Amino acid sequence: MKPIQKIYLVGICGTAMASLAGMLRERQYVVSGSDSDVYPPMSDFLDRLGILVHKGYRQENIQNDNPDLVVIGNALSRGNPEIEFVLDAGIRYASMAETVKELFIRGKKSVVVAGTHGKTTTTAMLSWMLDVAGRKPSFLVGGIAENFGRSFQVSDGSEFVIEGDEYDTAFFDKGPKFLHYLPNILVLKNIEFDHADIYSDLEALKIAFRRLINIVPRSGLIVAGVDSPVVAELIPAAFSRVVKAGIGVGDWQATNITPADDGMGFDLVEGTRLVGRFSTPLMGTFNVQNALHAVLVCRELGIEDDVAGSSMVFASTMTSLITRRPYTRRSRLFVKDTRRIAFGPCSSRDRRPAGGGCSSRPSSSHSIRRTKSSLRECSVHRNFLWSRRYLRIASSTVSAAGADWRTLSIRLKRSSVTSPRTVARATMWSSCPTAASTTFTTGFWKG
Repeated sequence: MKPIQKIYLVGICGTAMASLAGMLRERQYVVSGSDSDVYPPMSDFLDRLGILVHKGYRQENIQNDNPDLVVIGNALSRGNPEIEFVLDAGIRYASMAETVKELFIRGKKSVVVAGTHGKTTTTAMLSWMLDVAGRKPSFLVGGIAENFGRSFQVSDGSEFVIEGDEYDTAFFDKGPKFLHYLPNILVLKNIEFDHADIYSDLEALKIAFRRLINIVPRSGLIVAGVDSPVVAELIPAAFSRVVKAGIGVGDWQATNITPADDGMGFDLVEGTRLVGRFSTPLMGTFNVQNALHAVLVCRELGIEDDVAGSSMVFASTMTSLITRRPYTRRSRLFVKDTRRIAFGPCSSRDRRPAGGGCSSRPSSSHSIRRTKSSLRECSVHRNFLWSRRYLRIASSTVSAAGADWRTLSIRLKRSSVTSPRTVARATMWSSCPTAASTTFTTGFWKG
């Protein structure tokens, strides 16, 4: 088989594809690609990497670049002129997930973070903790990791930490991406019905996660978030070792959870034994879950020996690592002391590859009016406006921040506009008599 030197990416401006392009350049591959829309800041990011990007899909692009491998993004399908040419010419092609597996993950210890919620935050947090511990991990995350200022890292360390997406892989591979990632350690955070365009119901989604559980080797480990009833249901089928973790449930528990001005604090307990006290700057009990899972993976990787040499010093050290702001640039909820709320983006690079770029997924892009009073910043998933299930996340965050909210509702209206954005309007209110409602508008890129 001809050695791979030149790689062409079809759909190079996608979040994951652009990150892959950067990873390939760091491995000294000759990289080029195409997309239907190429403009700053994505064009600037790819240009800094020395990557030739063709605007529009034409078979001449591939003919002229003469790649050894063509990577096809999952947003593209039959009928695309470049895909049709690749198939007719018999050029070697692969998906993004398969390329990451073969060129970056194979030969390393793969840590896959999967589940419906918290994947990006936990992946970024865990990568930072390993990096500070001197492990020099490689990682690939679906957003900008705040501590690294980028969405990927290619390093010489033995671990590869990756966000395991359950979305389908490519037009020729309709299985979930995470089945490609060779998990030695699997963090299975939670499972709820999602991606209704791919999965017909919750049972179909369960099948995908059962297959993921089934490929973890006997020598591997699954950190199971047994707070989730579906995870608790599926995990008995595992052939690997399993650590059950949760808030007040499981073999390893986060207990005595307390909010503070600088984040959340919690005790880590194994059975009846107190391991130590931890803290994270991220608000909400769901971020305590993220921190709990990350700490357990670090213990499996021997961080307590490498960093301190004893469990108590390990706990103190891990606290310092967690409190180094290891979160991603997501949208955030701001809770005012007067109990009014406002929703705003934290960065124009939200959910984009290192250096910026245009994501094919919705992303907060507009700044909004903020009140002059001091605001308490709480990390919230960017999809908050897109699904009612995030109301419970917001409710727990508001509660943790000290506001006495009994009910929380949201109304969402999407309207078509002439600009390349869809405007979302929402009103949130509380039954608390002293809480005034706030109406806000924010823009989303069309996907």
